[in-house]
Parts: sequence; structure tokens; C-alpha cells
Amino acid sequence: MKLIFFRYFMYSFLGLEVLLLPLFLEKEFYADFEYYKFIIFFIPFFMLGSPSGYLYYKYNHKEEYFKELLFFGFIHYLLILPFLWIYFDNILFVTLCLLMTISLFVEHKLQTQRMFILALSLKPVISIFLIFSFFLFYFGIVDKITLDILFLLMLISFLIWLSISFKKIYFDKNDKLKIKNYFIMVKKGFPINAGTLLIMLFFFCDRFIAKEYYSEYLASYSLSYNLIQFILLALSTLAYVNVVDIGEKYKSINLDFFKEKISYIYKIFFLLLFLFIIFIFIVSKFYPFPNLILFSLVMGILLGNYFTINSLSSIALYFDFFKKILKMMLFLFIINLLLSCIFVFFKMEYVYFIIKTGILLNLSAIYFIYLVINRLEYSDSK
Repeated sequence: MKLIFFRYFMYSFLGLEVLLLPLFLEKEFYADFEYYKFIIFFIPFFMLGSPSGYLYYKYNHKEEYFKELLFFGFIHYLLILPFLWIYFDNILFVTLCLLMTISLFVEHKLQTQRMFILALSLKPVISIFLIFSFFLFYFGIVDKITLDILFLLMLISFLIWLSISFKKIYFDKNDKLKIKNYFIMVKKGFPINAGTLLIMLFFFCDRFIAKEYYSEYLASYSLSYNLIQFILLALSTLAYVNVVDIGEKYKSINLDFFKEKISYIYKIFFLLLFLFIIFIFIVSKFYPFPNLILFSLVMGILLGNYFTINSLSSIALYFDFFKKILKMMLFLFIINLLLSCIFVFFKMEYVYFIIKTGILLNLSAIYFIYLVINRLEYSDSK
């Protein structure tokens, strides 16, 4: 619980970013920047799950492959760099994608060392520097905030965080780098990566549709998505700690453990949802974005419930049944694409896209609970 409160303190800077940037940036520019920032945070998924594979071998097989993860992961990124450069044609953007990828590797290492506060501090540091753009504009240091200025501020934040983090990491004494270790991390982590990628694609799909067909709602969607981090922040913190807790004692996990964990997380979710409803009605008075309250409430309820259950998804990694969840997620994503096309064709209200996404994700969460109960009941009967 202390970690949750401390993370809220750190992420209060993210909250300031969310509230300040739309006030002095033009609505279209704000939406474009959020679009690019989303892609930067999305890029590490092209590492094909190697960070998740690192966690699996760390806890299931007591193997330390961080050097392989860092070295061959860097080479892996260099293979996709030309495509990013050609498509986006912005050296700062490409560099940020590289630093985001390296930061994810480092974050996983800090996570296994139980240095949760430092591991979780990257995004708050980024937010602090983005908030600095407000003062650059307010005091007339720059006449106009451009995309490159925001990218440069993000670049500085990445470099500061990485310089501090590398000083805290301890490396194993084995100096041999084996590329096969990187491949087995990818093999084991790919289903996790693909599942997480599909979740992100659900949101990317909604954001893309808003950008292309409902541009008047893109800023509302972007701000609502940022505002629900008020709820998701605590849930993701619990999920973050659960990755380590479950990994360290997965052999002794039973059904009672699962019930106790999920009950505790739901209590936190309901409390946060109540506070969020009050919060969103207050915030909406300062932002004349269309349907902001409606979008935020729908996301808060549906996505909040999904991420409450998903905070225990590391059980699927350590008990080796994530491939079943991945198949279900892929099936639901195909349905999502079909429904999205139908909704666009019939020009349905944009809120129905958000409801659709929330319902489909919750169906995958129900399937996860079904698999967990079956697996743990089988383990208990042995």
C-alpha cells in the first residue's frame, strides 16, 4: 500500500502534465503529440516478448540473462530502426524509441531487484520535463511549443533516468553472451508480448478511428484515456508487484491465494472508482471537450474492471497457459476489427467504440479467471 501512495505522489506530475498541456497547446497539436507519445511507449513490443521471457527464466529456472537481454535486445532494435526512420523521418523520435526500449530492459532488471520506486519513476520523470514546456511558453523563452521541443525534453528525461538506473543495477559475473539465451527468452515471452500488444492494439484502433473518422472526439478520447490513469495507476502498481511476488512463490500458489488477492484488488478498485467519479465531474468544468464525462466514466468502469482482473495475469506466465489466453485475445481482436468497420459504416456514435472495446476485453478477463480456477483446482487436487 505504501508503494501505491508513493506512486500516486510520483504520478501527480503525470496528472499535472495531463491537465496543463491541453490548456496551452492547441487541441489538434495536443492530440498529435499524444499520438506520437503513444507510439513511443508502444515500440518495446517489437522486442517480441524478450523482457517477459527474462522474468520467466529468472523465476522458473533461476537463470540470469540480463546481459543477453540488453546486448542482443539493442541489436534487435537496430534491425527495425531503418523502418522507423523512413516512416517517421525524425531522428529525435527514433532515438526516443530506442531509449524507451532500453529503459524497459532496465526497468525489468530493477523490478527483480525489488527497486520498485526507481523502476516505476520513468514516466513521472518524463512528465516533469514535459511540464517544463509550460514554463518555457509562459515566460516567453520560446514563442511556440513545437514537436521537437517536446521530444527534446523527453530525451533529456530518458537520459537522466537511465544514468541513475544503471548505477543501481548489479550484473552477474558470467561474461559470456549467448545469443541462444536471447532466443529462448523471445520464445517464452512472445505469447505475453503478443497478448499485451493486442491489448494496446485495441486502444490504438479506437484512437486511430477517432483520428480518421471522429476527429472532433480525438482530444476528448486522449484526455479521457489519460484521466483514467487515476484508477489504472494503482492497479498497474499491484500488477507490477504481483509479477515478483507470484514469481517468487508460484510453486505454492493455490485457489485461496487467488481469491484473497483478487478480493483485495477489487476493494481498491471500487474505492478508486468512487473517487474517480467525483474527480471527473470536477475536472470536466475546466475542459470544454465534447463527451469528456461520458468517455471517462465508460473507460473507468469497463477498463478498470478489466485491469483489476488483469493485475494477476502473471499467473498465466508462470503456470504456462498464456497461449490459451492469447488465442482468445486474437479471436476477440478480430471481432473488434469487424465491429469497428461496421460501426464506422453505420456512423455510430463514438462512445459505442469505447463500450465495444471494454466489453471485449472483459470477456478475455472472464476467460482468464476460468483458466486460473481450473488450473489451481487441478493443482490443489494433486
